[in-house]
Amino acid sequence: MREEPTSLLEVKGLTVERPEEMGERGIGLRNVSLSLGRDEILVLAGETGCGKSALVRMVVGLPGPGVRALDGEILFDGRDLLKLRSRDRRKLRRGEIAAVGRGVHEQFNPERTVRRWLREAVRLSGNRELDDEKKWSDFFYRVGIVEPERILKRTMGDLSSLVVQRLMLMRALIGKARLIVCDEATAGLDRIAERQFIELLSRIRGEEQVAVLLTTGSLRGVDRYADRVAVFYEGGILEAGPSHRILDNPTYAYTREFFLCAPRITHLPRELATISREASREAEEVVHRRASPIQAPEDVAS
Repeated sequence: MREEPTSLLEVKGLTVERPEEMGERGIGLRNVSLSLGRDEILVLAGETGCGKSALVRMVVGLPGPGVRALDGEILFDGRDLLKLRSRDRRKLRRGEIAAVGRGVHEQFNPERTVRRWLREAVRLSGNRELDDEKKWSDFFYRVGIVEPERILKRTMGDLSSLVVQRLMLMRALIGKARLIVCDEATAGLDRIAERQFIELLSRIRGEEQVAVLLTTGSLRGVDRYADRVAVFYEGGILEAGPSHRILDNPTYAYTREFFLCAPRITHLPRELATISREASREAEEVVHRRASPIQAPEDVAS
């Protein structure tokens, strides 16, 4: 009998190459290692282009044109996702690994009704028990949609971003997901909607015992829901650990200054904090040193 891995998701020494301008190629991820428990929320935080979204795209099997792994493993329940056939990766995305992305309206035909979209989601999940629409009601209520009979007739393009995100989580429940990957899922939401989505995601994590991998461009408030945080810089992990430790006592100046860059309602434009050259230079040196093949990588995700 196969021994069940301690973590649901393990990334080990992942280095990824990506296409750049003028036909050149560069490094998108540098020797990234982290783990995610079976009912844990892990937040990947960093600036635009830091590599956090590149990692989650590798996890869900949609790396993008010309992107390829040079080294490392992505283990999901002990299986190396990088070695699976395309057919098996698609099967995982329809069931055990659910993705909730940014710009969700761009992912759908705006003229398609919610009923048609859900029928397709049920078909792809293989959950034959839900062929009967009458059995959908419980899933609607679990994601906070209290009038399902009204929403079924509406088109996807007629829904608010928060409702679409609720439907994406409903699709995850239909597929019996064990891992929900959220790439900047709150980017298009206002503060109130963002909080509602995070509260719903946290509740689903607790009730369904699923793991959550979530990316964000701000550290503000993540200690309210995240178990652990990994701070990305230039394709590598600068530091990682329990969320309260990372926010209250960060190892590097970059993490502290990145946290302060999150705008508050009371801020005027001239009051917005910036990251100093010294902090960025230190972060760059640390990440590139860890990525060197000469030196064994530090266990920054412990």
